[in-house]
Amino acid sequence: MARSTFPVRAGDAPPVTAVEVTAVASALKRGLAAPMVEKIVAALPDEPRSSAFHALADLVTHRFNADSSADLILTAVGEGVRGTRLLDVSGAAIQELQRGRTHADALARVRARLPNVPAAPTPARSAVQGARRPTATAQKP
Repeated sequence: MARSTFPVRAGDAPPVTAVEVTAVASALKRGLAAPMVEKIVAALPDEPRSSAFHALADLVTHRFNADSSADLILTAVGEGVRGTRLLDVSGAAIQELQRGRTHADALARVRARLPNVPAAPTPARSAVQGARRPTATAQKP
């Protein structure tokens, strides 16, 4: 089934917008399974979902359980966290993991702080000034 039909299968009314197709395609490309995409679409029927997809993909990339991660993101939305603040939720869980917590404990700690998860710190000017994107290195045959 085409990627653009996920929102419709999850309960969205057609037609699916180009923005929605892009958000779903990006989520799938980042490794989210179709059922996770459908879960987010079904749970957030009347609002933009790209930040929710991005936050969930960040967690899954860091090997958090997909269902538990989706539950955290949806709990955050239920607590009033919206838009790019969802990225702060996933970032807080990743930071807890980096502090040595288990995946489950990191999610639990962040859930307990909702909706008061701190925003990600702004990088120091010296860290940003003169920064360059990494260049792709040619692979040797």
